[in-house]
Amino acid sequence: MSIGWWYGTATTALLWALYLFLGRTADLTALLSTPDVGLGLRGLLFALWFLLPIFLALDWRSIRDDAAWDPGIGPWLLVSVVWLANIAAATAYCIRRESALRNTVPSARWAYGIVVGIVFWVALVGVNLLSTVVSTGVISTVFSGPVILLALSGLPTCLYLDAEHVRGHTHWNPSVRFWLAGASVPLVNVLVGAAYLLRRRAEFAETSDPDSVALLGVDEEPIPPVPSPWFDRVAAALGLYFFAFVILGGTPGLLSVGLGGLAAVLWVPFGLAVTPMIRYDLKALTAAGAAWGWTRYLYLSSFLLPPVAFLYLLRRTTVVHDVLRRTGPTQARAEPEFPNPDRLDPNGSND
Repeated sequence: MSIGWWYGTATTALLWALYLFLGRTADLTALLSTPDVGLGLRGLLFALWFLLPIFLALDWRSIRDDAAWDPGIGPWLLVSVVWLANIAAATAYCIRRESALRNTVPSARWAYGIVVGIVFWVALVGVNLLSTVVSTGVISTVFSGPVILLALSGLPTCLYLDAEHVRGHTHWNPSVRFWLAGASVPLVNVLVGAAYLLRRRAEFAETSDPDSVALLGVDEEPIPPVPSPWFDRVAAALGLYFFAFVILGGTPGLLSVGLGGLAAVLWVPFGLAVTPMIRYDLKALTAAGAAWGWTRYLYLSSFLLPPVAFLYLLRRTTVVHDVLRRTGPTQARAEPEFPNPDRLDPNGSND
């Protein structure tokens, strides 16, 4: 199973997201308007536009024999060439890919993303109505920035991933295309999202044992993840950093700091928090039997560079899949070596 295409898919999606969400900033506008650098950047973006579906197709070809998932790759390739929709498609593909390689489905937590998306669109309508009566100041500024693009791509992504979870734990097989079409239309997505959540709740209420539902097309037992909470925390911290960077840097008139300075200053608290998380997660991987080599220590430099932490997420996912498939579910449940406050000896005799 090749891993190179997986890196290309995720990295290309991230670069496209940065361009679409930050395209109106003064820094990027100035760069794109320069004769030499601007031409090179435009050429790179044009290449990335075509590379994303290519990376996606090649990655699917490399994992289709190992993944418990049949996505019907054609629609994915079509959506991956549509601006903004390609970010949602690539994000959903990468996350769904990870669960498929473990013979399972995405987490149920994506339903919270649907709730957040609905709340955002309702709040957007409220802010617009309120702005006709009183001055809403910075709130209107934020709601007119890239946060709208994040919501447009985020709600369909969360709905798709949750629909895959519902398929694996209830007897309902939701029409993904129907629900995604409704979730992609502003304001209409509020009604569609609410209707989906109500139907979802009813289906889980009728399913007495969601874990006993057989996954369609999956003949093997699910492979449990490495028992470490630190990977999810690293991913959450990077997601929060990306969200804050896009909102603060991409909203016109919100900050006068350049993108480079904002990225560096904003990463200081995140870098200090992420680095020990990576260290503890590496200990858990070692306990699970991951033979990563000395290069794993290079990721501890993530306190200086955000791309290092992003690369850790990609590399860590690949390493874990190799370990779990080699050692099997039983050995993968080995106890991780990271601090657990619930096991601290009150007498101070912890060794």
